[in-house]
This record gives sequence, C-alpha cells and structure tokens, in this order.
Amino acid sequence: MQVNNIQNHNHTSFTAVKLGSGAADTLKKVLKPADWEAFDAIIQEQKYNPVDMYLFGNRDKLSGKLFYSKNYTHKEKVYNQRAFFDSPIKFLKRLSNKANDWHDKIKNEPDVDIDEILKQIKP
Repeated sequence: MQVNNIQNHNHTSFTAVKLGSGAADTLKKVLKPADWEAFDAIIQEQKYNPVDMYLFGNRDKLSGKLFYSKNYTHKEKVYNQRAFFDSPIKFLKRLSNKANDWHDKIKNEPDVDIDEILKQIKP
C-alpha cells in the first residue's frame, strides 16, 4: 500500500466573512433592516478576497480582525468600532475597505515555494 502526502504551502484559500464570538447576536441587534442589504454586498465582495475577515461582537459594539498568511508570513490586525463615529454598517464597510487595501498590496507578491529554495542548501 502506497501513501502519498501532498502538501501545497502556496495554496490560497478564499473565504467569506467569518463570524466569531458574539458576532451573530450583535449583528442581529445593531443592524437596521436597510443595513442587511449593504452587509450582504460586503459578504459577496469579500468572498474571493484571500484576506480573512473575522467579526466579533460585544453587546452593541462590533470588532473585527483581518488575517492573512502566505509563504510563511502572517499579518493580522484588530479593528474596533469607534463610539460616536462608526455606525455598525459604517464599521463593516471600513473593515471591508481595509481588507481590500491589504489584498491590493499582497496580490503582487511573488508566489515562491520557500521549501524548494531551502532544499537547494546542503546542511
């Protein structure tokens, strides 16, 4: 019996917006009926963005974490809804725009196989 282990470290997984702790309850509480269409548009826009967008909720405030990993490099940052400045939908749009900015910066990164390069070096 032969078992093949195939690893592809350069695989990019495209994901949608992910709900973390308390996000669903907070979204139900703070989004107005008209905001749900805008939120759905954000979800559709982020569906193929390789930057992961995690949402969290705490009572009536939202927070979000953007996370990206490729070629053994990781980048993440947490954003919080600003009191008096951000409505919930404004915060979600701001977070989506930040994810798009990250994507614009990283889409031109070379896709290198670090393991292949390191194999060339003899111990």
